[in-house]
Amino acid sequence: MRTLAIQRKAVKRSTGTDAPRRASRRGKGRAPLSKEQILRAATLVADRDGLGAVTMRRLGQELGVEAMSLYHHVTNKEEVVAGMLELLVSELPAPDAGDWKATIRARALAAREHLRPHAWAFRLIANAEGVNLMKHHDAVVASLRAGGLSRQLTHTAMHVLGNRTFGFSEDLFLGDDHGHRRVQEILREVRQGKYPAIAEALQGVHHDDDLEFIFALDLILDGLERARDGEARDARTTSPVRDA
Repeated sequence: MRTLAIQRKAVKRSTGTDAPRRASRRGKGRAPLSKEQILRAATLVADRDGLGAVTMRRLGQELGVEAMSLYHHVTNKEEVVAGMLELLVSELPAPDAGDWKATIRARALAAREHLRPHAWAFRLIANAEGVNLMKHHDAVVASLRAGGLSRQLTHTAMHVLGNRTFGFSEDLFLGDDHGHRRVQEILREVRQGKYPAIAEALQGVHHDDDLEFIFALDLILDGLERARDGEARDARTTSPVRDA
């Protein structure tokens, strides 16, 4: 009986009877890794534990692969971070509210909501480069020009608006993974009397990030509209009078 069993196994090996079974097991392996998978995994890590936690080793653990296999898709952490930003910006909503002011306002608020879960991204965007970042700027410039702003005023507007077109401003704590802790430390110093003017001014005050952002954005947009109208008036008053 034992000899017969050995002979059957030999026949299977020679005819390849069990080859499909082995191929089937191989076919059930992990799908090929992609750069987008790496970037999305990195984004999840940064959202949970801060940008400092994004390492090639950690990403390998998150994806269930050896860290070395990541280098087939990305060169280093710097490329990962740049790709994370580009991916986030590529997914920014692009509402069109009709009027130029309303459209820029809607874009900024939509971007704010989109980026809100990714506090690590805010300060990085300020100095980042990329096709999707430029496309976003291009769309804002197009809205300003469609609203009748001169080229010079559009230039000024882009500098004044700055990162507000991405839904945030250069706040003291915004974009810091440990911003809440820093705020608590400073408030503790204020209560200790180190900054008396700030302590007095904070009495009865409540803080609302969203309200303050919208307030500043509307001030800028209203100011740009007045500046546009002022330029138009100046152009009319300085234009030469034609003979009847």
